[in-house]
Amino acid sequence: MYICSICKNNNPTDARFCNWCGTMIGGQKTTNQSTTGLLPSQSVLDNGRYAILRRVGQGGMGAVYKAQDLLLNKRVVAIKEMSRHGLAGQELETAITAFTHEAEILSRLKHQSLPHVYETFEENGRHYLVMEFIEGETLDHVLKRLHSQGKCLPVKQVLIIGRQLCTVLSYLHTQHPPVIFRDLKPANIMLDAHGQVYLIDFGIARVFKQGQIKDTMALGSTGYAPPEQYRHATSPRSDIYSLGATLHYMLTGNDPSDAPFQFQPLSLPSHPHLEHLIMSMVALDDALRPASMNEVRKRLDDSAQPQKLATSVVQGKTTGHLSTSPPITDSITIYAVLSSSPLDQKLWISLKDQLMSELHLFPNLVIKEAASIWKNGSNVLREDAGAFMAAVPPLGDEANLVLLLLSEDFLSMPGCLAIANKAIDRFIDGAQGVEILAVLLRPCKLNVSTNPSLRRLAHIRMIPKDAIAHLSVYAQEQSILEVARAIRNHLITRMLADDNDGSMNLLQWLLWQLYGKGHLSCPYFVVGHYALKYIRTSGFGGGVLIHLLDLQDYQTLAEYIVGSLDRRDLTDLVQTIAPSATSLETVQGIALRDDGEGRLLERTVALRDKK
Repeated sequence: MYICSICKNNNPTDARFCNWCGTMIGGQKTTNQSTTGLLPSQSVLDNGRYAILRRVGQGGMGAVYKAQDLLLNKRVVAIKEMSRHGLAGQELETAITAFTHEAEILSRLKHQSLPHVYETFEENGRHYLVMEFIEGETLDHVLKRLHSQGKCLPVKQVLIIGRQLCTVLSYLHTQHPPVIFRDLKPANIMLDAHGQVYLIDFGIARVFKQGQIKDTMALGSTGYAPPEQYRHATSPRSDIYSLGATLHYMLTGNDPSDAPFQFQPLSLPSHPHLEHLIMSMVALDDALRPASMNEVRKRLDDSAQPQKLATSVVQGKTTGHLSTSPPITDSITIYAVLSSSPLDQKLWISLKDQLMSELHLFPNLVIKEAASIWKNGSNVLREDAGAFMAAVPPLGDEANLVLLLLSEDFLSMPGCLAIANKAIDRFIDGAQGVEILAVLLRPCKLNVSTNPSLRRLAHIRMIPKDAIAHLSVYAQEQSILEVARAIRNHLITRMLADDNDGSMNLLQWLLWQLYGKGHLSCPYFVVGHYALKYIRTSGFGGGVLIHLLDLQDYQTLAEYIVGSLDRRDLTDLVQTIAPSATSLETVQGIALRDDGEGRLLERTVALRDKK
């Protein structure tokens, strides 16, 4: 047996690469390893279709490149490369099986937290997998960077990431047959600039068969793999163990790979239910773990109680962070009106998932569908519209936004048109806080000359310009993302601020700058003798560059790139301008127009005196 110098696991004496971490055995610097990962920039693959930009990852069994698809508007893709050189016999067969298995699994899955697979091909003796490129960094990199600073993730951030992981893992586990990820760890979790979670590297995932005692391979990562995985036996509860180990690492900074199967009790006085949940997830006996990812998700939701001061444990000490209680206290209700067509329902599910991700800052978000009152079918839709509407509960009494999801099926169903007209009536009557948007799910024509009842729909703002439905999975997903963000921006602009300057809290102003048009109306936020000034969009993933000004001498004290409201980056800022504040919401200030910095202090005093 050979003990890997990196992960300390045992390997067969004839192995060329570690079966656990992929490191080349013996650290040999030979051409055997150089056969993968050395494609130079601007080299092309697949008959000139893909142009390599740079290598973004390298392991003992392959490499990942960032590339451009020259046939599809130079879209950016990730290309995973597996080399056959230096492998033979069973090793080669195992490597090819794992590589093609990953492509097969991903190609039939569709979820916002899973990268899309576009194609596979073979060239010059190597196998390639082309997939969606995820711009971001791994959770492993995030945690190690924080650990080097003596910090951990705030509990709120851990809960956000944990809930997203539960959602995607539940999706995998509820496939037919279920898919077990089997290698959940921070290095296989990608985070983009907006906090969206992605699972990467499905090389050892497997299809679960009820009653199957053993897997074909006992693979996994030390510290994150449960005991049964070493016995070649996994189930959905194996992923629950790995998630528990990952959550424990996020909250404590203690990497489970340093001491496998040994998890110290957590110290979370403000979240006792979270402590109990995580320790049950890493139980050695799988029967003692939660029964499903849905149960884990529910218990994480129950643990997300707003606190005035969130804490995290760093090397045995308690350190304070800004409160991460949700920013908007009013409930937000979105009412979606769509046909019962399976195609429309499928598109709406994808759009709804993306909406939930984009609107995670809204704690009391409720999304209702008219389809839920359609008696589980479309028969009632073909009845007289008047009779149908008599059975419909009052529409929009609690709704902030009504989405009309248009398609030919929508336009052909009297029930859909009746609900749409009722919503338009309330909007025209000036119902406070009610907005209407039309979302073009599938191509359709609002031909008012042949159908006058469509005349009113033609005046509703429609997004996107082209229908969401598209033959290209990539184009369709991009359109769904565009629509979800347009809805998010619409809600924030309408509900957080208008074009008038005046009193608001810091969180409202930042949301206005990030997602609305606050920088056009009120690019300044004044607190005491300090002012925040919007400079421009900047940073990774569409953040904004903010300058901190001292109004006593009109000097710039510091600058901040704010993206997706990562509040850990704002802790120092808030401690400077409002030392007693416990959250962004408790920093009260005044939003001001751009009338020259010399007048900011004067206008602030005038507005305060007016109160």
